[in-house]
Amino acid sequence: KEMHLMAELGGAAHWFYKDLIYRKEVAESKIYRIAWRSPQQMAAKSRADLLGMAKKQIQAARVIVYLEDNSTVMNLKKGSTALDAAFTIHTDVGLSTVTIRLNGEPVPFDRVLQTGDVVSVDCAAVTSTPTDSGIVSG
Repeated sequence: KEMHLMAELGGAAHWFYKDLIYRKEVAESKIYRIAWRSPQQMAAKSRADLLGMAKKQIQAARVIVYLEDNSTVMNLKKGSTALDAAFTIHTDVGLSTVTIRLNGEPVPFDRVLQTGDVVSVDCAAVTSTPTDSGIVSG
């Protein structure tokens, strides 16, 4: 009986209730509707057609670029800039970026990336190193 009361009124019941609310919010959201197949997708005659449609939708929303070493692929959202690519590598890289080259040519930081671009980021040398000047002995 005690276990039953705990299940009905305890912490698990709270999270179950929260989960029901979350599920209702998801069901009413655009994200949930996107998961359902569109009329065009429903008309697909084969899995290959359906896969092709999905691939086109993803490609329409994403940009694939390569780092200068040509072995690293970056999958960024459409409209991403050269500086976005630097920050995607690492925050410190983005913060210390001096020059960005696309396909070997220097470009402004706000240049919008295109699929197939090769990105190279030059950073400022980090000159600050930890010192013991803040250590108080005594």
